[in-house]
Amino acid sequence: MKTVPSVTAALTALLLAVGVAGCGDGPTAQEVQGEHRDAAATAQQAIEAELAPLAQTGEELASATRDSCETGQHNWKIDDPYDVRCTMEVHQAYRLTGEDFRTVADAVTDTFPECADSDAEATLTDYWDKLQGTETQNFEGPYRPDYLPTYRLDCADDSDVRLTVTGWATLPADEITRDQGEYGLGLPCVNSTETNPCEWDGQPARRIWEFDAAKETGWIVFVEGSQEYARTD
Repeated sequence: MKTVPSVTAALTALLLAVGVAGCGDGPTAQEVQGEHRDAAATAQQAIEAELAPLAQTGEELASATRDSCETGQHNWKIDDPYDVRCTMEVHQAYRLTGEDFRTVADAVTDTFPECADSDAEATLTDYWDKLQGTETQNFEGPYRPDYLPTYRLDCADDSDVRLTVTGWATLPADEITRDQGEYGLGLPCVNSTETNPCEWDGQPARRIWEFDAAKETGWIVFVEGSQEYARTD
């Protein structure tokens, strides 16, 4: 039986592609993560140092870390500038009190005065100052701090550590907040593979709601600090 040349060529190309895909000449993401444990620990320490001033603004309720790596894609459509990239994240939650939300939010921003060019003020002005208390079609009930988008606190590209407010929660917490208010703390690794290893440790957001929120007032700010600690090209 004769084989059609075009079919033979297609099969050869397929086998070659599979062979190339399965015999990468670099370490796997899992191996890169394992080889850079010290760098990950150093990154965590650097992030925690950057977040430390927030302890002056309120009571820390919970913290969690997420150490993950991802394998870059290199194909006709996507060509990532890395083969493997690893990032350390530190998530924290603080309870703050004050006369009004804007004052409390400003206190968080002012904790990093050297970062006057962060997008915190613009976000609070464009969203909170304009929409507070108003009914919108995109949210249930009047606009409140819980609906604010994430915003950065760091000095743009001047630091290796990226600081972000990932969300706010108004106290007493309602059912929606209790059910959906994870804000990163409650996002443990769904799975960890050789190409995308992930390690999570800490206190989930639901731990926060264990205290009697009905007797508490104020707000909870959820913050994240992240830093890339390893990359292979």
